[in-house]
Amino acid sequence: MRKIIDIHVYYGKWYFSIPEKTIDDILNIMASRGLEKIIMMSSISILQDFREGNRKLFEAIAGHESMFGYCFINGNYVRESLEEMAHYLPMPKCKGVKYHPEYSNKRPDDKDVLPVFEKLTHKYKKPVLIHSWPYAEHGNESPCSHPRFIASLAEKFPSLRIIMGHMGGPEWESAIEIARPYQNLYLDIGSSYTHFDKVKTAVDVLGAERVLYGSGMTEGCPDIHLGVVEESEISEKDKNIVLYEGAKKLFNL
Repeated sequence: MRKIIDIHVYYGKWYFSIPEKTIDDILNIMASRGLEKIIMMSSISILQDFREGNRKLFEAIAGHESMFGYCFINGNYVRESLEEMAHYLPMPKCKGVKYHPEYSNKRPDDKDVLPVFEKLTHKYKKPVLIHSWPYAEHGNESPCSHPRFIASLAEKFPSLRIIMGHMGGPEWESAIEIARPYQNLYLDIGSSYTHFDKVKTAVDVLGAERVLYGSGMTEGCPDIHLGVVEESEISEKDKNIVLYEGAKKLFNL
């Protein structure tokens, strides 16, 4: 069975009409799909209270060698976000930071948020996963997660390793081109839907090392994106890099 690392997993209850998955449920999914390791973020952090969500996530994954977490930050609470980073990022269980610009209603390159990424770059030296989408979401008047804004952050902090979550969503082709000049910018293939040729296109343009497998479970099912990688017209070596080796190196797993 092929080794797999999933870098985009949610823990906790959603407002969607989908059942909440417990840690045991997630472990069963991992075992049935051959997922060796996963990196998780809290739905509570995204939707309600980012500090409480971080606490519950890292309590839940303690003792599970295959489970790791992101420290979720909020662009409206920079001081508190820096405190969360100081608490969680030194932990071996914490593999990076997650930022959702739409829920914060602040672009990742907003001057108010930059102190967080400066600290992440120079002190903690761990990656950040940033939600990317080309359109305004969640009642915002203008988009905050456009791939251009993430590229702007990559240009400001060239040693900060940045993952463009969902690789731009429906505009994944332009997201690939936007990411092309920035060697510190990676793409996470997970999305609510997918296209057959997006993995091959990303690998051809950026190289397999900058394309990472993320499923978006437990909001969705890991099978869709596993199938997209397995059926893509790339080499077996590149499939292994996308599904496993790239994440292992990037997150020191």
